[in-house]
Amino acid sequence: MKVNKILLVLVVLLTTSMGFAQNGNNDSLKNGVVVISKDYEPRISDAFKLSDIPKVIDTVIRIDNNVPYDVKTKRALTSFHPEPIKPARMKGEPLSKLYRAYALIGFGNYLSNNVELVLNNTRSRKWDYGLSAFHHGSNGSVKERGYSGFSDNNFKVYGKKFFYNKIVSGQLKYDLNSLHKYGFDPAKISNTLVLDDSLGKDVISQNFQNVEPSLRFKTYYKDSSELNYDIKLKYYHYWDKIKSTEDNVLIRATVDRYINSEFGQVDAWMDINNFKYTRNEVLLNEASTIFGIAPSVITGKENWKLKIGADIVFGNAGRQNFYIYPNLYFKYDLVKDIIIPYAGINGQLKRNNFKALTQINPFVVSAPFTGTENTKINLFGGVRGEVASNLSFNLSASYKVIEDFALFVNNPNTIAGFAINNDFNVRYDDANVTTLAAEVGYQKIKDFSFLLKGEYFIYSLTNQKAAWHLPQVKIAFNGRYKIGNKVTLTADVFFIGERTARTNKQVGAIDFGGDVYGVKLDPLFDMNLGVEYFFIKRWTAFARFYNLANSRYAIYNEYYQQGFTVMAGVTCKFWQPKEKK
Repeated sequence: MKVNKILLVLVVLLTTSMGFAQNGNNDSLKNGVVVISKDYEPRISDAFKLSDIPKVIDTVIRIDNNVPYDVKTKRALTSFHPEPIKPARMKGEPLSKLYRAYALIGFGNYLSNNVELVLNNTRSRKWDYGLSAFHHGSNGSVKERGYSGFSDNNFKVYGKKFFYNKIVSGQLKYDLNSLHKYGFDPAKISNTLVLDDSLGKDVISQNFQNVEPSLRFKTYYKDSSELNYDIKLKYYHYWDKIKSTEDNVLIRATVDRYINSEFGQVDAWMDINNFKYTRNEVLLNEASTIFGIAPSVITGKENWKLKIGADIVFGNAGRQNFYIYPNLYFKYDLVKDIIIPYAGINGQLKRNNFKALTQINPFVVSAPFTGTENTKINLFGGVRGEVASNLSFNLSASYKVIEDFALFVNNPNTIAGFAINNDFNVRYDDANVTTLAAEVGYQKIKDFSFLLKGEYFIYSLTNQKAAWHLPQVKIAFNGRYKIGNKVTLTADVFFIGERTARTNKQVGAIDFGGDVYGVKLDPLFDMNLGVEYFFIKRWTAFARFYNLANSRYAIYNEYYQQGFTVMAGVTCKFWQPKEKK
C-alpha cells in the first residue's frame, strides 16, 4: 500500500510539473504571519560580528523574527475604587542597528594586501540589494622558485524582490584571478636569456576572468496542496590570458508539493557547455549538452525518514548517451536527536570542464583534457547525533565507483634544453574510492565554537600507478573563541598526509615500472591564527598569522607555499540610515 502511494505521488508530480500554477491575486505583503525561506545574505550590525576567519565555518542558524506581540490591558478588580491608572506601554526588544556599508583594509609582509567593501540596504520587507568587492594579493616570493605573486579579485551586485509568497532574485559577478607559474628553480637555469625571455615574470603570468549573471524565481506557498517552483538560470563566460574561452548555460527547475503525508519533488536541468582554444593555428572546439530529470518522494514518521528517487541523465558529454542513478536515503532516530543511523546510495555525472579544472588547479595548461566524471555508485552510511545540545558528531563511510576520475600530472616541457615542469594536464582513470570520516562540532554562538574533521581515503585505480597528488589522510580543525565583548581569537590547523606525484625525472624517483616514475611529497602541516579587537564603536583591529611553522610544503609538485605571513588592518561599519520620526 505504501509503495502504491509513492508511485501515485511520482505520477502526479510528473504530470502537474508540466504546467505552471500561480495562486493569489495580490502580491503585496499582507498582514499576518509570513514565513520566508531565502538564501542567507550577510547584514552589517554593530551588535555582534562573526569573524571572517576562519572561513570554513558551515553553520546555519535559523531565527524566526516574525514573533507576534499581542498585549492586552485590564483593570484590576478590588474592593475599593481608586483613580484609574493608565496602563504602562510595553515595548519589544529593540532591533540592533544596521549599517549600509562595511570596509576592511589590511597589509602584511611580502607586500600582501587585502581590501573588502560591502554595500547593502538595511531592513526591508520588499527589497534586498547590494554589492560587494574583494581583493587579496601578494608580491611575495618562494625560496628556489620563480616569481610567485598573485591577485584574487571579485565584484558582485545582487538584488531580491520579496512578494507575499514568492521571491525574484538576480546577481551579476565578475572574477579576476591572476597568478604566476612559478614551479621551477631559476638557479638551475644557467642561461639568463632563457630566464628573461622564456621564464620571465610576464611570460609565466596567467589570469582567469569570469562574468556570470544569474536569475532565480522561487515560490513559498504555505498551503501544502499547492505546487512550489524553484527556477534558476545561470550563464558564465570564462577565459584566460591565452584566450581559451568557455561558455556555459545552466537551466534548472524544481517543482514540489505534499500529497497526503508524502513530499514529492521533480528536478529537471539542462547544461550546455562550449570550450574553445586557439593558439599557434591550433583550433580546439568542444561542445556538449547534458539533460537530466530527477523525481523523488520523501515519506516517513516522527522517528524515521525514507527518500526514494532516481536521476535520469542523457546527453553527449560522457562515454555514453544515457545514465540512470538510484537516489535512496534512509535515517532512523534510534535515540531521538542523540543517535541517528543513516544510509543511502546515489550517483552523478559531473563536468570536468575548463572552469572546473582551473579552479581546482590553476597551474593547468590552457587546453587541458576535459571530460565528465561518472560516479556510477556512491554507497554511504554512518551515525550522527548529539552528545549534548551544543556538541554534535558524525561518523561515516562511503564507497564510490567512478568512471573517468581526474588526476593532475606535470606536463613535460623543454625550453632551450632545460626541462621545465611548471604546468599540469589531466589523466583520467577508473577508480574505486573508499572514505572513512569522523567529525565533531561544538557551538556556543557568542563564546566558543570549533569543528574537527578527519578523513581517510583508499584508492584503487585501473591503469594509473598511484592517485597522483591525492593524500590518504586529511585532518582539519577550525575554532573561534570570544573573550568578553572586545577580543575574538580564531584558529585553523590542518594536516594533509604524504602524496605521490608523477614525474619525468628518474634520478631519486620511485620506479613504478612501465617507464612511470613518481616522487613523494612530504606531509603538509599548517597553522593559522587570528585575533580581532573591537576597540571603539564600529571599528575593529585585526591581525592574522599564516603558516606559523614557516613550513616549506608543496601544494602540487614543484609548487611550494609561501612562508610565514602576517597581515594586520582594520574594519569599519558606516553609513547608518537616518531614523524615521
